[in-house]
Amino acid sequence: MLEKKQLLPSERIGSILANTHIGEKLADPEKLRAWVKSATFESFLDILIGLNHAVQSKSVRPIDKEELKKGAGGVGHFILDPIFVAPNIEDRLELLHKTYDSMQRLILSKREDDAGLLLYMTLQSIHPFEDGNGRTGRALHLLLMGPPPISDTSSKEFIEDVLGVYVDPKDGGTLDGRHAFRHVVRSMTEIDPILNRLVADDVMGPEFASAYSSIQRTGAPFTYRAASSEEILKEFQVILSERGGQGYPLANIACTHVLQSKGLLGKYQANSVDYRSSGNPHEPKPPYTFNIDQVVRDFTDEEMKQVLDSYRDLKKAVVEKIIDVIEREQQYPDPQTRGKTTIKDSFYTYS
Repeated sequence: MLEKKQLLPSERIGSILANTHIGEKLADPEKLRAWVKSATFESFLDILIGLNHAVQSKSVRPIDKEELKKGAGGVGHFILDPIFVAPNIEDRLELLHKTYDSMQRLILSKREDDAGLLLYMTLQSIHPFEDGNGRTGRALHLLLMGPPPISDTSSKEFIEDVLGVYVDPKDGGTLDGRHAFRHVVRSMTEIDPILNRLVADDVMGPEFASAYSSIQRTGAPFTYRAASSEEILKEFQVILSERGGQGYPLANIACTHVLQSKGLLGKYQANSVDYRSSGNPHEPKPPYTFNIDQVVRDFTDEEMKQVLDSYRDLKKAVVEKIIDVIEREQQYPDPQTRGKTTIKDSFYTYS
């Protein structure tokens, strides 16, 4: 019996475009908007599931839609990055709904590129699938920029690089498809610090944001308290190990937020110099640095749970911030360009 040929991701996507006539709609903006206007959340999930299956680098069983709704994704393990923790299971479906609603509004407002950016970023942050979330987002972004000419050799090679797990060895052989996509959109590793800072400002308040440039921690955690719940400590280790971006890792924000709510910022501050601002807007801001060893040692299990709960709320807040920054871009001027461009613009490589 002959072995069935394993199709490349670009070939699978080409087949989807041909069999569903989606390519025709993508090629005509008016048809695309009419289609999106009549689309349902269920059909949106069908497209996500179909594309996620298409971009897998190996033959895998497509996820069942009901499994997706129940939160099949979770902790992701990446080749070059530390782990990534998804939002709460009960939040993922709500966030997918919000993503779908925002995508519709953007496309109906003739902002197809921004809809692609939204899907690329939110799918990675919601992490609805066990694998291929980034590739699914990249595929959607490429499709919304215009149906790819799969028959064209150079285009096909580009798509394989963007959607594949590894770049061709001639290009180094150690990086993955995310790097091939960077000429279009920055990687989430680069974008995370920007989003986290915005969320931190919302959570910590303007006074904290005006005083400190970042939130850092010192110490090697888990010189454990014997009385600590092993389950809580394990989960705490996971969030501290997550990719977080420089400046404002979400675990650091969660810890500091709980310290702030208890009036303990000063007690656990590791840098003892008085960093109150002199009022000079050009004065370099120091980081707020706390001692994680002390936090783990002193906090009760209930207080540790408060940190974990705060962290989960932050995961949801990041996705909501992505949607807001892209949809209401004029409300988020980029301080790096003194407001000449928006923060959304900074997510694109060409900005």
